[in-house]
Amino acid sequence: MSFSVWTLVLLITAAAVDGASQCRKNWQQYSTACYYLNSDTLTWGNAQAYCETQGGHLASIADSGVNSHIASVMSGYSKAHIGITDTESDGTWAWWDGSSLSYTNWNSGEPNGNFATNCGGMYSSGTWDDYPCTTSMVSVCRAPIQYTATKTGCACPYDTARTDCACCVTGGTHCGYLYPNECYYSSSSECGTDANDPIDDWQLVMKVIRGSSINVYDLYTGASTYNDGSTTANILTSTSETYKSSEANSYDTSSLEQIKFAYYSSGVEMRSLTFDTSGTSRTTWFHTNYISYAPYSDIYTDTKNYESMAGSGTSGQRRFFINRHYGGCSVDAGWVVVIDYGSNHGCSWDGYYGTPFFIYSAASTYQTWDSGSRGFPDTVAFLHKYNDDGTSDQDLCDAGWTRNGNACYQLVESTVDYTTALDACRDLNDYGDLASVADQDESNFLLVLSRRTFGTNSYWIGFNDLDEEGTWAWTDGSVTSYTNWYSGEPSGGLEHCGVLRWSSDGTWNDAACSSTYGYICKYPLNTISCAEWKRKGYTSNGYYTIDPDGRNNGVEPYRVYCDMTTDASTGITTFEHQEAYRSLVTGAETARSFIRSIRYGDKSADQVAMGADISAECSQFIKYECHGSYMTGYTSWYDRDGNLKNYWGGATVDGGQCACGSSGSCTNGHHCNCNTNDNNWREDSGYLTDKTTLPVTEMRFGDTGDASESGYYTLEPLYCKGDESYIVTDRTDFMLIRESHLSGYNNEYQSGLTVNECVAACAAATTFVCLSCDFHPSDGGCYLSEENDQTVTISSGAEYHLLVRIMDRMVNPFEETSSCSEGWTEYGSNCFLPVLTSLSWLDAETACQGEGGHLAVLDDVDEYSFMRKTLRWSQADSSDFWLGYNDISEEGTWVDAEGNTPSYAPWKSGEPNGGIGENGGMMYGDETTEIIDAAVENTRYYVCKASPGAEAIAQPTTHSLCSDGWAWDDHSCYLFGTDTRSWTDAQDYCQSQGADLVTIESDREFNFLVDYYRYRYSTRQFWIGLTYRSSDGFYHYETEHFMEPASSSYWLSGQPDGAGSGEDCVELYTSQSLNDRACSTTNYYICEQDTHPTSYPSDFSSETAGTNAIAFTWGSVPQSVQNSDVNAITINYWPINEQSSNTQSISLDSTASSHYMTGLRPGRTYEFVIFVSNDNGDGPLSDPPVNATLESSLTRTPMRESQSTFSRRGIASLTTTSTSWTPTAWLTVQTTAPGRATVCPLTIIVLHQAL
Repeated sequence: MSFSVWTLVLLITAAAVDGASQCRKNWQQYSTACYYLNSDTLTWGNAQAYCETQGGHLASIADSGVNSHIASVMSGYSKAHIGITDTESDGTWAWWDGSSLSYTNWNSGEPNGNFATNCGGMYSSGTWDDYPCTTSMVSVCRAPIQYTATKTGCACPYDTARTDCACCVTGGTHCGYLYPNECYYSSSSECGTDANDPIDDWQLVMKVIRGSSINVYDLYTGASTYNDGSTTANILTSTSETYKSSEANSYDTSSLEQIKFAYYSSGVEMRSLTFDTSGTSRTTWFHTNYISYAPYSDIYTDTKNYESMAGSGTSGQRRFFINRHYGGCSVDAGWVVVIDYGSNHGCSWDGYYGTPFFIYSAASTYQTWDSGSRGFPDTVAFLHKYNDDGTSDQDLCDAGWTRNGNACYQLVESTVDYTTALDACRDLNDYGDLASVADQDESNFLLVLSRRTFGTNSYWIGFNDLDEEGTWAWTDGSVTSYTNWYSGEPSGGLEHCGVLRWSSDGTWNDAACSSTYGYICKYPLNTISCAEWKRKGYTSNGYYTIDPDGRNNGVEPYRVYCDMTTDASTGITTFEHQEAYRSLVTGAETARSFIRSIRYGDKSADQVAMGADISAECSQFIKYECHGSYMTGYTSWYDRDGNLKNYWGGATVDGGQCACGSSGSCTNGHHCNCNTNDNNWREDSGYLTDKTTLPVTEMRFGDTGDASESGYYTLEPLYCKGDESYIVTDRTDFMLIRESHLSGYNNEYQSGLTVNECVAACAAATTFVCLSCDFHPSDGGCYLSEENDQTVTISSGAEYHLLVRIMDRMVNPFEETSSCSEGWTEYGSNCFLPVLTSLSWLDAETACQGEGGHLAVLDDVDEYSFMRKTLRWSQADSSDFWLGYNDISEEGTWVDAEGNTPSYAPWKSGEPNGGIGENGGMMYGDETTEIIDAAVENTRYYVCKASPGAEAIAQPTTHSLCSDGWAWDDHSCYLFGTDTRSWTDAQDYCQSQGADLVTIESDREFNFLVDYYRYRYSTRQFWIGLTYRSSDGFYHYETEHFMEPASSSYWLSGQPDGAGSGEDCVELYTSQSLNDRACSTTNYYICEQDTHPTSYPSDFSSETAGTNAIAFTWGSVPQSVQNSDVNAITINYWPINEQSSNTQSISLDSTASSHYMTGLRPGRTYEFVIFVSNDNGDGPLSDPPVNATLESSLTRTPMRESQSTFSRRGIASLTTTSTSWTPTAWLTVQTTAPGRATVCPLTIIVLHQAL
C-alpha cells in the first residue's frame, strides 16, 4: 500500500471517537489534550507541518506527567521529535505552539549544540536532546480535545442514518477530516461553507448543568473556577458536569469582542444571544443595549422591566433575566431567564425543575413563562470570542508574506541564481524586491525568518556590487549605513552578490551570482493614504495597507478600504467600524447611560487619527432619531482623545448645539430638534468635519427609560481624502515621515518653498546626492541632506516633516527597454552581448558576426565601465572574456576585428606582453585592471558589440572543391589537424584524405598559413611535408618537385640544426616559422589537397632535328590522388630571353609521351617548359626550362611580305593539323592569332631541304 493511500485511510478514520476517549481514533488522551505518534520519518519542520494538518502541533510538555505519557506514546521508538526549538533565538528554547516553557527534561549535558542544532526530541527514556532540524525521525503530535466522551453523541452531517459522529465542544457535529476546523449545527450551515463557525472562534468559559444546585450568577460573577482542567467538564455535550475556566474571570474588551449566552440540550444549541462587549464590564454586558444577535424580532424594541444578569436579585433568583412585564404569575412574559439556585420562588413556573434551571422563548417573540411556547434546556453556557489582534501577516501583507515593522517578507526555499531570485521577488509584488536590511533589528528578524525553515540554508539578499565593482548597494534602492559582513567578507573576485549565511548571527558573505540559494523578498509598507495609492496608479476599489506617519515612526501600518472611484481626483480612505448600522436606544433614562464604544476594526484610535491628520479633509456623518428623548445634556459623542463634545453633526464646532441650531432652523427655536422632547419622531444629523477631533470613539445617550421614550443612532464610517499641505502630491519618489527631521546633517538650505518645490530641489541637487529634505511648513524652509533616516538617527518635532527620497531600484541592464535585440544591453548607440559559451578568439569573432557584430572594442572609458557592469550582471562563472583587440595580421600592430585602429584601448600596465604567441585581447570580469593579450587558441567567454538592428554578417562559404572543415586558398584546400601524430602517421592520414602534408610553394602560401595559424593558435606545432634526405643532403617536399623552403627566411633563427642527427622532419613552429624536429614527435599537422595537379611530367628532354624541328620526350607525372585527373599536357616555349613577350604553347593529349615540333626558326635558341592540367586548372611548370638551338639554314629565300607580317605579329598557338608536299611546295597550316576567336588558313612557302 502506498504512503498516500495509507494517509487517506488514516484521515478518514480520524473522525471516529475511540471508546471513552475524547480523542480521535489512534490518538491517545492525557488530561485535556490528545497525542498521536506519526511513524513516518520526517524532518522536524515537515513533522510540524503534518501535525498542523491534524489540527495540532508537535507536542509541548507542561509537566512530568505529560512527559511520561509521550514516552509511552512513542513506545518502540528510540527517539521522536517534540515541539521544542530555539529557532527564534539561538539558545532560547521555546515550544512552537506558544505554550509556556515551565518544565524541561534535558538529557545530561543537553542542549549542547550551536546555531546548527535548533530542534529537540525525546529519547524513549523520556529525556530530551537537541539536534539539527534536518534530522529525520518519528514524531509526536499534540492537539486539543474536540470530541465528547460518548461514541454516539451526534448525528453525521454527511450520513443522516448515522448518529455516531464526534461532537464539537461548542455544540453541533464535527464536520470530519475534510473540515477539521468546522462544526455543523443545522442544515443551513453546510460543512465547507462560510455559514459554519470555526471551532476556534468561540471558547467555552463556563457552563452550568440544570439541577446541579449551583448558583449561576454567583459562579459567573465570583472569582473562583469550577472543574478547570477537567478532561470531561469542558465539553458542552457532557451534561453531567459544571465547568468554569479562569478565562471567565478575565474581561478585557480590547481583546474580548463578543460573549455568547447559549442554551443547550444534549449538546445541541437551542437558543443563543450574542452581546458586543464594547463599553461594557464583566457585570454589565448582559443588556439589550449590547445585543448584536438575537433570534427574537421584538427584543430590541419592546418594553422591558428587567434586562440584566442580576435580574430580580435574590428576590426570586431570576437571573440573566430579560423580561417584558409582570402581570401576575400566569401572564408574566419575557425572552430568557435563569431560575437560579437559592431561596424560595414566587410562581409555579419558578419550580418546574430543580435549580438552577433555564427557560427560553421557543417562538420568535416573547412568551409567557407559565404557558407560552417555551424551551427548557439542560445546560446554560457562556462562550467568548476574541478580537483579531491585527498582527497576523494577512491583515497587512499579501498571503504568504510575514510582516515585520514597515515591510512584508517572504522567504523562498527553492534555490536559484541571483538575477532569477531578483526577478522572482519583483514578480511577487509590484514593490517586491530582494530584501534590504536597515538595522540590527531587521537583520535579527531575517535570521529568525531563515531559521524557521528548520533547514541549514543560506539566502540571497538584495546587497551587491553589480553596478560598480566594490560599491555595494541594495537592489530596492535603499540607502542605509548598516552592514553585517562576516569576518573577511566581502572577499571580491567573481563574488558580487550578498548572501545571508546559515549562522548564529545572521552575518553575510559575498558569493558568485551564478550560485544557487534560496532568497528573501521584501516589499515596504510606506504608502500613507488612499490618495497616495491612487497617485501611484492604483484605481480599483479595495483594501490597501497604509502607514500615515511614515516608516518606523509612531503608529503601526494598518489596512483600510480605499474608494478610488467616487472622486476622480483622489482616493478616499474609509475607516469602517462595528456600529455603522442604525441601532435602537432604549431603557437608558440617566444622562449618557447608554454607551456605545466605537471600534474601527483592528485599528486603534491613534492609527485612525493619524490617517485623518495627514488628509486634507475628513467627515463622519452622525444622526440621532428621537422619540420623547431630550438631546442636550443627555446625548454626546467623544473625540479621538476621549473628550466629550457638546455639539452634533453639521453644527459649529464646540457651539453647544446641532446643525439646525447653527442655522436657526430647529423646531420651536431649540438648539436641537430633539430638545422638543415630544412624542413625534424627530432627527438631528450632519457631518462632523473637524479632522483634528476625529474619529468618533464613543457615543452616549439617555432619556430613553420610559416606555414612550426611545431613539435610533447612526454613525457612518470616517471618510478622509486629499492631502495635508506638507504632503508631496506631484511625484511618488518621496515618502513622508511625519513630525520628524534630521538634526545637523543638512547640506543646503532654501526658503519660501512649497513641499513640492522642496523635494524637486532635492532631486535636482548636483553637488551631492540628496537623500532627504526637512520641510518646515510655516515658512517653507527646505533643508536638503545627503543623509536619511536609515543612515543617521532622526529627531522628533511637530514643526518639521521629513521627506525621504525613494531612490530608483537597481535595474538589470539585460532587462532595460532598449532598441537592441533581446539578451543584449544598450549603451549609447551600441549594443553589447556577453556570451557565456567558451570559444577560441576566431570562433568567438565568427559567432559575433553571426549576430550582426564583432568582438567588442571600446570607444571610451564610459563604455568600458558600462561593459564591465554588463559582465557582472551576466553572472558569468568565469572571469575572462575575449574582446576584439588583436595583432593577428601584423605582430605588434593592434587593431579591432575589422582591422581598424581602436580609439580606446585600456591596456593593463605592462601589456600587451605576450609577443608572437599572444595575439588576442581579453579582459577579466572580476578585476578593475584592464585588457591583456592572450593566446587566441584558448577558449573563453566573449563579448559581442553591434549596432541596433544589425543583421548577421555573411560568412565566406567553404570552397566547393574543399570538404567541410578544410580551408581554401588559391588552388589548394588545407586541413589543420585537431589531433597529434608522428610525421609518418600524419602523412598517411593526409593521403587517406586525398591529400599530402602541405608543400609551401611561395611566400603567398607561407603567409596564408601563418595568418591562418595566428587567428587560431598560439602554442601548437604543425607538421608540413618537408623532410631531410640524407641521400643528397637536401630537404625535399613529399610531392618530389620542390626542394628546400621557397625562402630561407621561413626558418626559425638557427634552424635547421638537427639535420642528420634525427631531426629529419619539419614543423611550423609556435613562432610561426619552420623548425626541424624528430619525425617520431607527435605534432598537429597540415594537410594540403591541391585542386590543380601538383607535379609536372618527369624527365622532360629535347633533341634538335634540323633547322626548324625539335623532338621532345618525357616521363610520367608522379602518381597521387591529386594527379589522377590530368586531362591535358601543354608545352610552353619562347625564344631565349623573350619569355615575357613571345611565349607560345602547344596543347597535347594527356596520354602523349613525345612530340615532334616543326616550324621553328633556324639558328635560334628556344626554352621549353611542360605542365599538365585538369578541369580545375594548371599544375606547376617544369623547372628549370629545357634549352634547344636549331641548326642554321644553307640558303635563305626572302619570305613574302605576308610572312614577314606574320612573324612580326607572332603566333600564340601553332598546331600542325595537316602536312603534304605539293608540286608547288606550299605548306598549309591553320593559325589562331592573339585576340581572335576564329581559325584562319594560312599558306607558307617552304623551301625543300634534305634532312
